[in-house]
This record gives sequence, C-alpha cells and structure tokens, in this order.
Amino acid sequence: MRNRLFAVLAVVVAAALLTMTPVVAQAAKLITGKDIKDSSVTGKDIKDSSLSGSDVKDSTVTGNDVKASSLNGTDLADGSVAGADIADGGVKGADVDESTLGAVPTANALAPLASGQTQSGTFGMGSATGVASGYLGTAINYPRPLAAPIADANVIDTAVNPDPVNCPAPGQASPGYLCLYFDYHSGIDYVYGYSDDAPFNLLPQSVGLSLYAEVTGTSSVYADGVWTVTAP
Repeated sequence: MRNRLFAVLAVVVAAALLTMTPVVAQAAKLITGKDIKDSSVTGKDIKDSSLSGSDVKDSTVTGNDVKASSLNGTDLADGSVAGADIADGGVKGADVDESTLGAVPTANALAPLASGQTQSGTFGMGSATGVASGYLGTAINYPRPLAAPIADANVIDTAVNPDPVNCPAPGQASPGYLCLYFDYHSGIDYVYGYSDDAPFNLLPQSVGLSLYAEVTGTSSVYADGVWTVTAP
C-alpha cells in the first residue's frame, strides 16, 4: 500500500512539473544552440515565418539554400542588390519597368523633328568656268529626319523667288517649307529641290533632298548659303 502511494505521488508531481508554465519556460531557457547537434535541425523543425533576417548569420545563406522562385522583391531590402549580385545576362527586357528609364542621350538626334520645330544647315554647288549649259546639283542631309517630306513646290530660292511670308530670314521657315538663303547666287537660274518623289520618298522618314539649278553663265557659276526647314 505504501509503495502504491509513493507511485501515485510521483505521477502527480511529474504532471505538475510539466504543466507549470514557469518551470517549462525555465527549461526552454536552459536549451541553447550548443545543446543541439550540428545539422540535426531541418526546415521541418522550424515553424513557418518564425525566423527573420536577424536570426541568420551574415553571408551564411547561398543560392543553394533558397528554394527556386521562393523569393520576390518584397524579401529584399531596397538597394541591397548590386550588379555583382546578378548573373551576366540574367536581366531581360521583360524584367525592367520601362517607365523607370530615362531617355537615351542620343535619342533626340535619332527621333524625327517634331512638327513645327526648325533646323538649319549649309549648302553649296559650283562648276568650272567656261561651261554655258547643263545643271549644277547638290544634296542636303537633315541632321534629324522629318516625319514627312517637304513638298517640292515648298523649296524656296529666296534670291530669285522671294517669299517673305514663308521665308522671312535665315533661320526661319514656315511649317512645311525649306528656305534657301544665299551668300552667292551666280551664273545659274533659280535653285529648285526634289523632296517628295523617288528616290527621296523610299524611306519611312524624309532624310533630305536634292537641289538643282540650270547653268546660265560662263563664269562664276556657283551658289552657296544656308538652308532652314520647319517640319510639317
């Protein structure tokens, strides 16, 4: 009878020890990482979302420790990933938000001149003296292309056919006009241009035009100056 009494008492005491919170809490405090065998704890032993970055030693986690596709942008601190962290060729166009990109430095030079914008340049043509017939010719290449060509009739020789409304002065031209402003205009008839017909209309954008003039003199046969065009 006495032995049975001691056995019951032992069970009661053991149960009390297991259920008393302070005792259990104290036991938990007594167990540290040193009491656990290396590599004996796996992911299955850890409650989901119970670990944070502060629980992991710096530089101890590699790509092999992370499940494929398990990380996203919210798992990384802003500015924590540098170019050295990304494999060459690892970032594709689809990975980049286009709205975050600025303009390429030379983008404006490649884009067509906007409607109403103006650009200018120089031109010149000439021939040997003693030639009393034939034609002079030269070409103009625009620094920036035009979305649409200038109509041939709107290429204005301001020396022979002044047009103060559409070609008032060097550096100025009405939209859809190309104005030729001369320093020299000698031994030739008026200068005219080809812009809106073949072969100058073969490209999606207008990149320039050709100028021609009929020779009328036998000496000082040349012309030069500046041109100004305003996009239609």
